[in-house]
Amino acid sequence: MNDAGAKAPLVTGNELVIPAGRPVRIQLRTVDVIHSFWVPKLAGKVDMIPNRANHLWLKADKPGYFWGQCAEYCGDSHAVMRFRVIALEQKEFAEWLEQQSQIARNVAPQTADANRPTAQFASLRTFRQNEAGITEKFEVNPLEAWRAKQMPEKNEDAALIAQGKTLFAAKACSTCHTVRGHQAMGVQGPDLTHIGSRTTIAGGLLENDKDQLRRWVRDPGSVKPGNKMAKAYSDLKIALSDQEQTALVAYLESLK
Repeated sequence: MNDAGAKAPLVTGNELVIPAGRPVRIQLRTVDVIHSFWVPKLAGKVDMIPNRANHLWLKADKPGYFWGQCAEYCGDSHAVMRFRVIALEQKEFAEWLEQQSQIARNVAPQTADANRPTAQFASLRTFRQNEAGITEKFEVNPLEAWRAKQMPEKNEDAALIAQGKTLFAAKACSTCHTVRGHQAMGVQGPDLTHIGSRTTIAGGLLENDKDQLRRWVRDPGSVKPGNKMAKAYSDLKIALSDQEQTALVAYLESLK
C-alpha cells in the first residue's frame, strides 16, 4: 500500500490497513500464478492473473478486523494463503500511516544493571503437524489484539535483540527481506520493517506471538509446504540453534 503523503513508500505484509467509512480501490497484481482476492465481509472475489492488471473497490462501514482468503487453487499451501483487513477510524488510521512510514525501530542499548529483569520467552517446545496457529483468546477481539501489537514489548532485552539483528544478516535473512534503516534490502520475501506490529505471520496463518514466530523461523516448511522461505533454508543449508531462534524472535518482535 502506498500513500502520497508518507515519508517513504509504505509496504506491509499479511495485513491491509484501511480507513473505515471510505471506499478504497485495491490494485491487484500477481507475480506467479492465478490467485483470487476475497474478503467475504467486504467484497466479492476478483481474480489476479499473470501479466494482467485488475482491481476492486471495498469499504468497511465501521472499524473492524476482517479475514481474507485466496479463493483460487494456487499451489501446495493454497488452503492456508490468508490475509487480514483492518479498518480504522480516520485519526487512528492517520497515526498508523505516520508510524509505518518510519524506518525500522532501534532498541537502545541497556546500561549495566544486575537487577534488571530479563525478557521472558516461550518455552522451546516442539510443534504438532497442522497445529492451529491462532489462539481462542486472539479470536475473541482481534482488533484490540492488533492495537496492542502497536506498542513495544515491556522489558525488552536489548542485548538479545542486538544478537538477533546480527543473525538476521549472518543467516542471509536480509537477502530476501527488507528492514528499512537496518541495511536489509531483499525483495523476495515480505517487508519486515514493522513486522512486530502485525498480528499475523506466515501469510496470515499464524498469530504473531513469540511462540508461533519461533515456530515459523525454526522450520517454515513444516508450517506451509512449498513456501519460498523453506526452499531458501534448504538451498542455503540454514539451521538455527535454540539460542539463535530466541534471538531472532526478540529482534523481529522489536520491529514495531
